[in-house]
Amino acid sequence: MRKLMIFVLGIFLVGCKHSEESSIVINAPISKVWSILSDLGEHENFTEITSNFSSSLSPSGEATVGAEWILYMGKDYHKSIVTVVESMKRIETKLIETKWSENMTKWSEIMTLNGGSESTEVSWRVDCAFKGAADLVFSPITKGFLKDVIDKKLEGLKGSVEKR
Repeated sequence: MRKLMIFVLGIFLVGCKHSEESSIVINAPISKVWSILSDLGEHENFTEITSNFSSSLSPSGEATVGAEWILYMGKDYHKSIVTVVESMKRIETKLIETKWSENMTKWSEIMTLNGGSESTEVSWRVDCAFKGAADLVFSPITKGFLKDVIDKKLEGLKGSVEKR
């Protein structure tokens, strides 16, 4: 019983980590997909997570290392910094500040492209970590929520690219 209590206390203090990844094939050349995906400030145009969602990238335009990417949901926000940009291949971001949840200790996104002149596979991965007892209870819900968010982003991206 004592070992169980120590284990639970350790999880409570350290927190839980979640990773979720999904991918989709888009019927468009990689250059067309990259032009939309790399403009992080315009993600609100294809992301329909909620009606009061918006985003900004500073400096605006194509993502560059060191750029600030802010996602707004009502009064709350989630500020990340772009850490990796490999043109036509990959973008990585890392959380630097959030008002969504005081229990969120990590959030990073990795968007990867693989394709050619006919079609492009886009993979989107989110790694996150939360601290506290609530995460222990809601862990399965968090995993399902992450998968749903990623799938909606990918479907929105596909629709946006293919209608252009």
